[in-house]
Amino acid sequence: MFFFGYSTTHVRALVEECQNLEAFHSLCTCQGKQSLNAMLKCFQIFVPIVRGNLELLETLAHDFCRRQAEQKVIYTEVRYNPHFLARGGSLNGKGVVDADPVVDAITRGLRKGEKDFGVKVNQILCCLSWRPDWASDIVRISHERREDTPCAIVGIDIAAGEEHFDKLNNVLHIGELPPFT
Repeated sequence: MFFFGYSTTHVRALVEECQNLEAFHSLCTCQGKQSLNAMLKCFQIFVPIVRGNLELLETLAHDFCRRQAEQKVIYTEVRYNPHFLARGGSLNGKGVVDADPVVDAITRGLRKGEKDFGVKVNQILCCLSWRPDWASDIVRISHERREDTPCAIVGIDIAAGEEHFDKLNNVLHIGELPPFT
């Protein structure tokens, strides 16, 4: 199986080569990476570790609030696709995936983080263009939880295969963007 350019075997080899936490951290984060495709490749490393682990997803949501507070952020939104994080949530797969427990876990973590760190957080659920079978469920969950505060779902997003932005010799970096007129 391939996902953002890596095969499952390649991912396993990359993780096994890590000699310490810092090396693993560099595989799983996009800090210092200059393209969207490079950032998306990080997902292939960490999503299989967190997928379906509701306790870990809750902890990660809480930790997100802590990291935002450490950076002096007072309002933030977290964007994710709950189906992809659910047990069985493969991008290439078929079948029914229950996204509600993922949203429940992340919401619990965000609410605890809001309380513990004083950061206001809302959620944006993300549809994936290559998994249109999940879209109606995203709309349902978002509609049901739009006023479920704190940490309500305030929007829906559509993620598409943005790798066309990273074509060789055609990568724009933030500093290269034209000024607003």
